[in-house]
Amino acid sequence: MRLALVVALVVCIPFPARADGLPSGFQERLVEVEDGGEIAPVARWLDQQGADPVAVAEALRRGSIHARSEGRDFEIEVRARSGLRTVARVLVPAAYDPETPAGLLIALHGARGDQDQLAGTYRKATELGWLVAMPAARPGEACCDPAAELFKNLTGGAWWDYSPEGVVFGTFDEMKRRFNVDEDRVVLTGYSMGGFASWNIGLRHHALFAGVAPISGALSLIEYTGLRDERSRSLLENATNGSLFVLHGAEDPVVPAQPDRWSHSQLDELGVAHVFHLVAGGSHRTTFFRGEGAEYAEFWTWLAGRRRDPGPDRMVHVAIDDDHLVGDWIEILEARTRPRAARVEAARTGGNRIEIETERVNRLRVYLHPDDVDVSRPVTILRDGRKAFEGVIEPSHESVLSSWRAFRGDRRKVTAHAVELGR
Repeated sequence: MRLALVVALVVCIPFPARADGLPSGFQERLVEVEDGGEIAPVARWLDQQGADPVAVAEALRRGSIHARSEGRDFEIEVRARSGLRTVARVLVPAAYDPETPAGLLIALHGARGDQDQLAGTYRKATELGWLVAMPAARPGEACCDPAAELFKNLTGGAWWDYSPEGVVFGTFDEMKRRFNVDEDRVVLTGYSMGGFASWNIGLRHHALFAGVAPISGALSLIEYTGLRDERSRSLLENATNGSLFVLHGAEDPVVPAQPDRWSHSQLDELGVAHVFHLVAGGSHRTTFFRGEGAEYAEFWTWLAGRRRDPGPDRMVHVAIDDDHLVGDWIEILEARTRPRAARVEAARTGGNRIEIETERVNRLRVYLHPDDVDVSRPVTILRDGRKAFEGVIEPSHESVLSSWRAFRGDRRKVTAHAVELGR
């Protein structure tokens, strides 16, 4: 009997907790999940530690303590999940305080550029209290646009990777590790090749950004031919809850302005608010980069006002490939993205009721954040006109870890409540 009691105590006593209340060893396991490791074993381990899923989610929302920056203008090393390494120039506001979240502007250079190409232009963001990160593209990045392979000889063998595995998101992750980033104020911008990337990364992964500002770019390299790429154009619906600032020289001889004109018209048809500047007589490198013109001043006003709604009542997510399946609060788990795009449109209609319409989607997961839904009461979910779920959703470690990975460690979106829906 005494031996049995000792064994029981050994099994049930949890590991020592850290200062933030999380079990010792949790951070190492969380990194494994972030890198694509299995969620179920980590969830079971948390259960064995006696951890409460709601408490774990709340601890993750509080975030970590950040050290004070050692400089105002320096380079950092970035490692993408693909394994590729690069550098990024970082600009830090003079008034940066690690205890106060700061906005983050990620700026992507053009062909044959580097981490310093845009520093002169975007340094002004630090005067507004924003952090700035400017990574260098590297040859070897796998691009989501097959047509980019034809252009790599023109760009020094490099093209930005639009997927979560590339150096853009590697930079995003590294900045969040080093600084107290306000995740509701992350803006992506880019010039030329970086303009193509900001269009595509910003629309494919729209749930993570407060705004996107492509300059002298376009949605698709295919449209160089003058033909519309309707598959890529379907991504414009993903700007429903975001904000776009689009700038192009009317006489650009390098990247024709016509595709951005098409995007402007299509966004108007969709009813998506955006700013569009077609600079009369403007070439590829417009007066914006000399700090001139009304559009230059307007950009900084636009940037200062960017703030994401982390849980909008209505959301739309269109996926044209399998590497961008996460919308504002729904993750597509299984879909057919070819030859036509998969699409989810969802709305919280009041009274803990959610209505979802899907196209070419087999399975999905709905994340319910306590700021948006009363998780203590029953939830009703309709999918394609039929009741798919009704009841109280129990908190789980699987939900915490899944939301953490789906939204890339976003403290504003992590939740202990989720429900999976199949066909």
